[in-house]
Amino acid sequence: MALGFLTNKEAREQITGLEARVSELETDVTAANASLSETQGELATANESLSESKVDLANALERITELETENAKIPDLEAAAELTKEKVSNEAARQLAASGHPAPIEDIDDKEEVKALSRAEFSALSPAAKSEFSKNGGKLTA
Repeated sequence: MALGFLTNKEAREQITGLEARVSELETDVTAANASLSETQGELATANESLSESKVDLANALERITELETENAKIPDLEAAAELTKEKVSNEAARQLAASGHPAPIEDIDDKEEVKALSRAEFSALSPAAKSEFSKNGGKLTA
């Protein structure tokens, strides 16, 4: 064995060892491929879920925009409703007065609580405040 040649027995042992190692490596490659396939399936599922979430998010953002647009109209609608209520009330009072009916009695529950002021407090009020105080049924005390 001076020239580095192996005997048949030694060669067979090395070949058997190498074949065993090749078999182990093939098993490892098969396991790695199975794991890769499983991971690719999970990735595909995650991508699908992400796509669905993006669609849901886009729909939610669109709905938020719609709601914000509608909410922006609320103050104008409330003001229009109040103006309409006032106009209807004024027209009803006008028609009642035109037909000879006395002015309607105002519902006390709709008004602020009746206040009482002393003459000095009343005198200190502006003319508009005095008028409003009187309209709301304010009372003067001694």
